[in-house]
Amino acid sequence: MSQKSSVSQAAKFVSQALKRDTLKNQNALKAYKQTRFLPFDPVTKRTAATVTDAEGKSLVVTKGAPQVIVDLAKPVADIAERVKTTVDELAAKGSRALGVARSEDAGQTWSLLGILPMIDPPRDDSKATIEMANAKGVRVKMVTGDDTAIAIETARKLGMGTHIIPAAEAFPKDMDPNKVPTGIVDAIERADGFACVFPEHKYAIVKALQSRGHLVAMTGDGVNDAPALKQADCGTAASGATDAARGAAALVLTAPGLSVINNAIDEARRIFGRITSYTTYRIALTMDIMFVVVLSTIFLKFAPLTAMMIVAMSLLDDVPIMTIAYDNTPVSAKPIRWQMPRLLGVAAVLGVLKESDSTTDISLLGHMRRPRLWVVCPCLCDCTY
Repeated sequence: MSQKSSVSQAAKFVSQALKRDTLKNQNALKAYKQTRFLPFDPVTKRTAATVTDAEGKSLVVTKGAPQVIVDLAKPVADIAERVKTTVDELAAKGSRALGVARSEDAGQTWSLLGILPMIDPPRDDSKATIEMANAKGVRVKMVTGDDTAIAIETARKLGMGTHIIPAAEAFPKDMDPNKVPTGIVDAIERADGFACVFPEHKYAIVKALQSRGHLVAMTGDGVNDAPALKQADCGTAASGATDAARGAAALVLTAPGLSVINNAIDEARRIFGRITSYTTYRIALTMDIMFVVVLSTIFLKFAPLTAMMIVAMSLLDDVPIMTIAYDNTPVSAKPIRWQMPRLLGVAAVLGVLKESDSTTDISLLGHMRRPRLWVVCPCLCDCTY
């Protein structure tokens, strides 16, 4: 799940909790009127709103990542340490936290109001989906904007590796995502996931893995995911993704969850197998026709196939080709990719075998004794031609 969706859901949960549990007077919020709203920014990792109370006094409230809110409010060291301890304790249990602050001077100074804890567990099918992907030879890495402790606990629940690297430690500032240093690429390959990630880090992770020859697929749903989705070999937009993410992705999911990705992997491997069969058949058939016509013309001094015959053969050969689309192709247990030398080698061997068989048949046909034509000439004595 992207950080944007996490914060959006968090905002909804907080609002519902305030209305249902916290406020004794359910009409208390009606005295406030929202005049401006800043949506969540994945760079600043917070959202803000300007409201006016019943007396017309303007307030600015904000919520976001706890460390961002603490840096914004600049509380005393004791309060900052208590916030850090609280967030770490919640993160160790897999619970997220939001910091909340208020400003009465248009954002010049801020007052830290507190920490809002919330539980955002993985989907019930997430662990099974990851296990199935691993069984297919696909290594799954976590990329999240959440705190490192939350990422580690979530990875543990999902049965993933817990070698999670904070993005700030892996990626130096002002690093060119298109030219990731070798040492960082090595760390990216070894890592099981990344925490506290910014949008540019996602693109750099995809680019670094591709530089090592990996085929990279990525899931995302936010605007900030679009560059990485576009760069990935198979960008996948989750259900409910933004238009930008959908436009950049190669695969768009319409149902919630990611379990359908395993079905997509199986179907893609079936298609790949059928394309391989088609390519092998087509190369072998082309070699057969080409060599039969050329060799027969050169060595046997006659053309075994006319132009119409070649056209007819091509049309008839399309019949078995069409059956490849309905072939019961087995699904590879491991990732596969094009191996052109092997493909051309197999097709060439089949083509040579077919060509030698056809050449033998034509050679026998060419060397058959032609029937003699006997002409009796009555003018000559016993002469025949």
